Amino acid sequence: PASLALGGKRRAITLFFADIRGFTSMSETMADKPEMVLDVVNRFHSAMTDIVIAKGGTIDKYIGDALMSLFGAPMALSAADDAFNAIDAAVAIRTECLKIREQLIKEGKTAVNVGIGINTGEVVVGMVGSKQMMNYTAIGDSVNTAARIEANAGAGQVLISKATYELVKTRIKVKMLEPIMVKGKKEPVEILEVLEVIK
Repeated sequence: PASLALGGKRRAITLFFADIRGFTSMSETMADKPEMVLDVVNRFHSAMTDIVIAKGGTIDKYIGDALMSLFGAPMALSAADDAFNAIDAAVAIRTECLKIREQLIKEGKTAVNVGIGINTGEVVVGMVGSKQMMNYTAIGDSVNTAARIEANAGAGQVLISKATYELVKTRIKVKMLEPIMVKGKKEPVEILEVLEVIK
């Protein structure tokens, strides 16, 4: 009970965002079949959730067709291992979601896929809300940056920040991309696309 008090602690963690690309157009195309839309979303969420948890991540929340998770809170390894596990999860999700996409095509449904964005940085993690309803979450600029990076990821793409890359550069293969301007930042944010993990 003592750990359920409102408030948080400052710590460096890795933030993971995934979002279904083509979801809006799929929803419009299947406007008369909301149950089918929900089924598609749940298939992706189920697959992503299983992988995130298996790789040591914590599901923070589902935001419609998007998923936010934390690596390094509430339980943490080293900053480098938390960052690598987030990327490892993302690459596994990319493979699994490609299978889901192919299955959807076979079923004659809209072929959607996910885009993933990852960032590492200092945040405040803890219980947020009110005494009636509270959630364990992370808040801070690093969360917003992760969400902005994810917004720039195409279908089947895993993008990471330079901060995350610096922790794991010997353990992954990447492609440097053009820096992106993100809301609330004066300087462009350097991003890289993850091609594969080295095991």
